[in-house]
Amino acid sequence: MLSSAIPMMSSDVYAADGDIITTISVGSTPWGIAFDSTNNRMYVVNFAAGTVSVINTATNAVVDTISVGSNPIGIAFDSTNNRMYVTNWGPNTVSVINTATNAVDATITGVGTNPWGIAFDSTNNRMYVANDSGAKVSVINTATNAVVDTISVGSNPIGIAFDSTNNRMYVTNWGPNTVSVINTATNAVDATITGVGTGTRSIAFDSTNNRMYVTNDGSNTVSVINTATNAVDATITGVGTGTRSIAFDSTNNRMYVTNDGSNTVSVINTATNAVDATITGVGSNPYGIAFDSTNNRMYVADNGGVKVSVINTATNAVVDTISLGSKPYDIAFDSTNNRMYVTNNAWAKVSVIDVNSVTAPAQVGTVTITPGTDTTALSWSAPSDG
Repeated sequence: MLSSAIPMMSSDVYAADGDIITTISVGSTPWGIAFDSTNNRMYVVNFAAGTVSVINTATNAVVDTISVGSNPIGIAFDSTNNRMYVTNWGPNTVSVINTATNAVDATITGVGTNPWGIAFDSTNNRMYVANDSGAKVSVINTATNAVVDTISVGSNPIGIAFDSTNNRMYVTNWGPNTVSVINTATNAVDATITGVGTGTRSIAFDSTNNRMYVTNDGSNTVSVINTATNAVDATITGVGTGTRSIAFDSTNNRMYVTNDGSNTVSVINTATNAVDATITGVGSNPYGIAFDSTNNRMYVADNGGVKVSVINTATNAVVDTISLGSKPYDIAFDSTNNRMYVTNNAWAKVSVIDVNSVTAPAQVGTVTITPGTDTTALSWSAPSDG
């Protein structure tokens, strides 16, 4: 019984969103994912299965399963020749998939040991492959699918990103805590940047200010590299522990960093290189992150759990939490159909999210509690639309 001394209380009631369109079965341990914007297909590398699943984004059906090398891990799209390039960590090869036929056009040998990160130079039509155990970067001519150069960098190169303004590749070297700068015209190392943090990992390009941002998961910092001078302009502290992935919000000019140790996302103002916000409520071990450029939201995969968190980049508030499968890992945006595709590591499935349905939950009514002497009266007020 509620005491009559308690004042009247009202509580708004909200409806849940119907964000998940479907869940698609793929191969074992889906890892990386990339969008073919020409044919509107998603390509999913299945690490344990040694395959790539091809999803028709119009129907969300798997239209092909392609055998590649063992332990495929990285994937990148060649938008010039309409091919997908897949790094096979086990046999030290790269598989080339013709996206028109979904046949493997070539299996490239002669790359280094344990190829992982991969990035496309759209100016010179080359693929650059970071070989995690080989201290090398392999350069593939995408016209011939031959290895045309092997470049010595630091040990354990992992992250790789293309500076489309200055035509350079930036490679994070996890072992010596350096970043190698490759001139893509000559394939020479123009600079080896020291002074970054420990555990250099992910890297992303700020195309507005022409800077590279590097996450350092050992020192829990982010290093800012001026691509004009190849000097470290700033070291950003105040981010969370276990900095992992990083994504650029090109609308508001901010970098978003997932911190899987502190279960937060750090928001960096790229104009000031200060941490503008620390976002909580993003689940356990946030890892993958992707930007929805249509609705200006960040999607964060909760790799320690079963959810994806949606951040409104105007307010830096979590506006939705979407339940998926087990261990969501990587995310890719289909800009044609406005959908997010999420790989679930431990579930052998890909979840499809309709980004247009993700909003702050809609109010569907109000519950009013009126205390009485013996009973509590409950009244319901539905909204005008019923």
